[in-house]
Amino acid sequence: MRSNEVSLEKGSSKQLTVRSLVIGALGSIIITTSSMYVALRMGALPWPTIFVAVMSLAILKALGGTNLNEINVTHTAMSSGAMVAGGLAFTVPGIWILEASSEVSFLSLLIVTLAGTILGVVFTGLIRRYFIEKEKLPFPMGVASYETVVAGDKGGKKAKYLF
Repeated sequence: MRSNEVSLEKGSSKQLTVRSLVIGALGSIIITTSSMYVALRMGALPWPTIFVAVMSLAILKALGGTNLNEINVTHTAMSSGAMVAGGLAFTVPGIWILEASSEVSFLSLLIVTLAGTILGVVFTGLIRRYFIEKEKLPFPMGVASYETVVAGDKGGKKAKYLF
C-alpha cells in the first residue's frame, strides 16, 4: 500500500503544469469562440466535453511525458470555455432585448464575463462536495469524458476508435 501512495504523490505533482494551463487557456478561447458562434447562430449551446477530452489527450500525448491528471486539468480548463460562452450568449442578447438601442462597451462586457466566471467557479466549488461526494449523482458526460481519456491513455485499438 505504501508504494501506491508514493506513486500517487509523484503523479499528482504533475497535474497542474504550466503547459496544462497554457494549452487549457488557449483551448478555452477557441471553444468559447466556437460555442458562442453556435449558440448565437443556432440558439443552442454545444457541450464539447468529449471533444476537448480527446483534444487534450492528443496534444499532451504528442508533447510527451504526460499523465491522466495533467490531461484532466487541461480538458477541464478547455471545457470551461463552453460555460463562459453560455453566460455570454444568453446574457448579451438579453441586454438588447431590454433596450434595443443600448451599446455595450468592451470593458463592460469583460467585467460581466469575469464576474460571471468567478461567480460560477465560487458557486460550483460550494456545491461540489454535496453533489459529487455526498449524493454520488450520476454524471454521464463526466463518466464518458473519463472513459475517453482512460481509453486514449491506454493506446491500442481503443485509442484508434477515438479518432
